[in-house]
Amino acid sequence: MYLERVRKAQEELRIAGYDIMLICDRENLIYYTGIPEIECGGLIIPAEGEPLLVTLWLDIPHIKHLLEFEAVGYVYGRDTMASAVARLISKMGYVAPKIVFSKYFVEVGVYETLMNNIPGMKVINGTELCYKIRAIKDEKEIEFITKASEMVRKGMEAAIDAIEPGMTESEVLGYAELAMRKAGSEGSPFRMQVLTKDRQLMTHPYATTTTIENNQPIVIHLGATYRGYVSKMCRTIALGQVSEETKKIYKIMVEAQQAAVKKSMPETPVKEVYNEAFKIIDENGYGDKFIVDIGYGIGIRQSEFYPIIGKNRDYILKENMVIDLMFPTIYDKEFGGPRVTDTLIVKNPPEILTKYSYDMVQK
Repeated sequence: MYLERVRKAQEELRIAGYDIMLICDRENLIYYTGIPEIECGGLIIPAEGEPLLVTLWLDIPHIKHLLEFEAVGYVYGRDTMASAVARLISKMGYVAPKIVFSKYFVEVGVYETLMNNIPGMKVINGTELCYKIRAIKDEKEIEFITKASEMVRKGMEAAIDAIEPGMTESEVLGYAELAMRKAGSEGSPFRMQVLTKDRQLMTHPYATTTTIENNQPIVIHLGATYRGYVSKMCRTIALGQVSEETKKIYKIMVEAQQAAVKKSMPETPVKEVYNEAFKIIDENGYGDKFIVDIGYGIGIRQSEFYPIIGKNRDYILKENMVIDLMFPTIYDKEFGGPRVTDTLIVKNPPEILTKYSYDMVQK
């Protein structure tokens, strides 16, 4: 299975005219090896020939019997991953090779070592290519995401059961994390959210030691990980008395989300998915307080940027893509903030994996 993924990457390299893909981030190491424990590793995928994993020598005995291809070790202190990779690539006989990196940012030390040891090397940002390759999930990936989804539901139940005025955001999150861990989660894929009203319009807030006061909506956004794969879900509850306008906004968000989910079938342009949600937001008078993107792919990362579901995006949904809908809210300073998010499989009909009540639970 993992060697098949390598072959797909090699085909993409040949089509693009690149020589090597160098995988040195944890997400793609998991994708191409199936081993979540690899750290300080580099996977060399040449356009032609066999892949080679370079990792710490102490990990080789464990890794070798799990891998579908060869691995070699280096001794930290005498060598580095970058120097070992540079040495091996130099032996391959390339002249000014075009090397695709698998993430937006490459550590300066890695970059310098490769540039100093591989004459004429050209660096290619292959992040979108990597996300594209990973976008359509196979049966095993869907199994892992489904299990993570079950864990997220356990966390949501625990958070809602536990929350009461006087607790801190992080205390509530602690109940959710414990429940997810007990259910088998390997940890949070992002900084999770239990949010009081004043921070719900921020871009990337997270649960803090803020004390939760009564009579406000609370946003709970959780994620779980299983075998390196992620699921996430968001719901909004009412703690004490909440304004009728806020309740109305949450109902609008749920209606818009469900319309977008229903549209998320194979071969659908993502613009059409966005339009289904926006139409409902706009009909209710909030079109000018909504943003242009509403979802991402999900897999090894909580937000995989292929596809991006948005107004101005040109992606086409494919069967067995896994996406999230919707991450934004209505950005009204007085009443906005409620959110609802689910993880779902693109199919006909679409399948929501994070099945949980959409009612604004009253606490």
